[in-house]
Amino acid sequence: MKAELGPTRSTFQSHERLRILKTVVAFLVINQIDELPAVSIQSVLENSECEIRVGYLNERDISQIEISPRVQFVKLQPIPNLDLSGVYKDFSENLFYQIVQLKWQLIQTLLDQDFEVVIYSDLDVIWISNPLPSLVHVFEQDSEIAIQIQSFTTEPDKPRLCMGFVAFRNNLQTREIISVCEKNHTELLEQNPRLGDDDVMTKYYIENNCFSKIRLLPQSTFPVGSFLNLYTTRPIFPGLNAPKPYIFHLNYVVGLQNKRIMLRLISRKFKVKTSGMNHWFFLLLIKRLRFIFSTATRKLLALGRF
Repeated sequence: MKAELGPTRSTFQSHERLRILKTVVAFLVINQIDELPAVSIQSVLENSECEIRVGYLNERDISQIEISPRVQFVKLQPIPNLDLSGVYKDFSENLFYQIVQLKWQLIQTLLDQDFEVVIYSDLDVIWISNPLPSLVHVFEQDSEIAIQIQSFTTEPDKPRLCMGFVAFRNNLQTREIISVCEKNHTELLEQNPRLGDDDVMTKYYIENNCFSKIRLLPQSTFPVGSFLNLYTTRPIFPGLNAPKPYIFHLNYVVGLQNKRIMLRLISRKFKVKTSGMNHWFFLLLIKRLRFIFSTATRKLLALGRF
């Protein structure tokens, strides 16, 4: 009798690919954020095979996005009394914290569909390589994990979760977490108009002891903007280099122009394909010269006091 062979490596790879193809990446395109949506979405198209869904409120915000068979648009329900007229709003303005409430609605909408994994990616997140096989593998290895989320924790006793890049397993537990966070965000904004989705998810994580349900993604390969120098400076010791990240989050800077400058640095370092960014080099040069001048001035003034 001929023995039956077990699953081969190619079988597992085929299964993994099917899981990845049942993954969707979600973007929230509002707030007149100019060219960043096109760059960010293009980075996902080039580094993965998955579907992309773009949540929006106003047609003008999605007019510059290149049409692809893998990109579909999701019309969201507007939040009462939310005025999105005018220019880009950053996190120095109260309105920004109202806008990010729409993330919960978009995520919930996609969890109601037949995707197995929903990835939310901010518009200032650039995909450098494909993180999906690794993320899907985590869900397959540990059935208890519902969410994998970016982190900007610096103190061991003070977790700080970042909703800029999150992977959700599509199950009842995840939907309940999103539903509670959406409700909490609405209520907490009445007490603090500058409370964001990061704060809401962090609060839920701590108060519900979610250390086994919510996994924090490695900061070395899913970095936030404050780690920029780890990837752009020359190595101090020869042969020791920072690992190549899956994504890079262009946060920690205020203003659209500063995000463009940071994108210029990252795209040049990791050869991310972008267009129309040549003039940003001069913006970066001017900013560096200003920084050098202001630093030198402060040192001279300090010396003059003694």
